[in-house]
Amino acid sequence: MNCPKCGTDYGDSFKFCPNCAEQNPLVASPKPAQQSVSTPRQAASPPIPEVYQSSAQSVPAEGSPQPPLQPTSESWVSTMKSKISRLGWKKITIVGVSILLIVGLAIGLSVGLSGGGSKTTESTTTTTETTSTQTFSNDNWGEVNSNPSGYSGAKVSGLVGKIFVPPEQANGGVAIQMYADPANSDKNTIVYYFGSDASQFANGDLIKVDGTVGKQFTGQNAMGASLTVPTINASSITKTDSTALITGGKDVPVNQQQNQNGIIVTVDKMVLRDNETDFFVRIQNQSGTNASFSSYASKLQAGNQQLDLDNTKTYQYGEIPSEILPGVEVKGVLAFPAIGSPQPPSGAIALHLEARSDNYMVNFSPYVFSISW
Repeated sequence: MNCPKCGTDYGDSFKFCPNCAEQNPLVASPKPAQQSVSTPRQAASPPIPEVYQSSAQSVPAEGSPQPPLQPTSESWVSTMKSKISRLGWKKITIVGVSILLIVGLAIGLSVGLSGGGSKTTESTTTTTETTSTQTFSNDNWGEVNSNPSGYSGAKVSGLVGKIFVPPEQANGGVAIQMYADPANSDKNTIVYYFGSDASQFANGDLIKVDGTVGKQFTGQNAMGASLTVPTINASSITKTDSTALITGGKDVPVNQQQNQNGIIVTVDKMVLRDNETDFFVRIQNQSGTNASFSSYASKLQAGNQQLDLDNTKTYQYGEIPSEILPGVEVKGVLAFPAIGSPQPPSGAIALHLEARSDNYMVNFSPYVFSISW
């Protein structure tokens, strides 16, 4: 054997050249790259279910202990795991706290509501609950939210909420988590519903709920703290728009309309609430050209005070688009601070609005609506 590097002759059994220490190619170890060829290929990971893709947290490994939010009854846990094992685990957020919840928010669907939306859900707590004959809406839902076990059986009428996680479908029904105070992302509530339209609801929808208060749902958040939320056994759920968030207060019909060069502005009504004054406005563009509306230029004059638009609440309720195409009608709500505290039972105000077309050959003046009640 001649060394490929220095040419020294040595025996074939030598591992290295005795002159330069070059490795004998006849007895060299197999290259690492050759080993990888025979290594079995690792099986591809299964796709992550959609319910996990919407969450920022990692998916629990198959076969590993599933983290809570767990009900307080051990027998209930065993029963529910067997009923909803095919659905997996749902990750949700309650009032900014990341938690894990068994996918039946479908709990009521698998156990307590199999006969219809008005039946009592499975209790997840040993707390003694009483039956209430009160009626609850957005105006007083805070009482239920602060004491979820105290109003079982009470009537729920026209409660408006915003769905904030994808609803869970099971056994012909739906389990929904919503904020009953959407403007502040607060008053988390679980809604159970059976109906032919149960599959139509989606994350982000605003809904109006009728039914009865169910039993409280109790569990633990990711930090180990106890967390309890009210439930509703819904008899009906309807989709609604952002104007449904304006509840309570005094409605004042206005029904005034002004037309300047084909830009028609209508104020349908005013709502006097404890902490704000809201105007329902429509704008029609019949000018033949594009039109614009400046919500930020809106002013409310009450006596010697001038109130500017509350941009945050106007956005939450659905502000009027700033650009309006020819032939289009748009609508929205303009929210201002309260005229007084409390709101005056009678009075007179002037609402100043600005809209114009893109035809700069015509002149526009502010649309001023004088409103008294």
